[in-house]
Amino acid sequence: MKNFTKKGFVLEANIVRDREVIRKKSRENYGIELLDARLIMASIIYTLFEIKEGIKGNTNESISQRIHLIASYVQGIDITESSISEAQYMKATAIEKQNYEILTRIIEVKKGVAKEGQTPQIKNLPEKFRKTYGDLNKVAHPSNSGVIEQLITKIIDGRSKGVSYLPSFNKELSKTMYELHLIIMYNIILEFIELLIEMYSDKIINELNELGVTRFLAIARDELLKKAAFNS
Repeated sequence: MKNFTKKGFVLEANIVRDREVIRKKSRENYGIELLDARLIMASIIYTLFEIKEGIKGNTNESISQRIHLIASYVQGIDITESSISEAQYMKATAIEKQNYEILTRIIEVKKGVAKEGQTPQIKNLPEKFRKTYGDLNKVAHPSNSGVIEQLITKIIDGRSKGVSYLPSFNKELSKTMYELHLIIMYNIILEFIELLIEMYSDKIINELNELGVTRFLAIARDELLKKAAFNS
């Protein structure tokens, strides 16, 4: 029994080993500018939550729903990054699809068009995001066998080596998905800032400036403009 069940440990150890190797390749592939942009934006999100927790502001059902949606998004940003950076691409697309839906719901609630119990309607996203959502949906759906085959086939020196249970690094896909991760994060921050202004009025803008949020967000935006397929 013990000899047989050891194989389970070997299986998971092999996967973890390869994911750690792939994480290093992924980070080298992203480049320092995108890595810095993500760290800046994560710091901005933390600062925005600090502001919210330190001051009592206006509230209503719309504000409450949106802050809950933003919090649910933030709780998963590390999982999103790990899935992309460790070549869990199919799982990462499912997560990013949900993140798109969270962003869509935030916009719907803000506009007063959200329908309880109904999936967020992508038509309510800015038009530039809609095609990307459709592409994510194709990859994330288990019924798309051709896409799944591409994602789990081991590629060595440009040649297919068959299906493997071990994750396989895809340079182009890794970079594209990481950029998408950052673009969604940037837009969540914009919605968060708009929400704080609604809660505390325009006076909060001075605090955002004093804390460096405005300056650092501009830096992150510049890095995305230079290195990602990004339009503000």
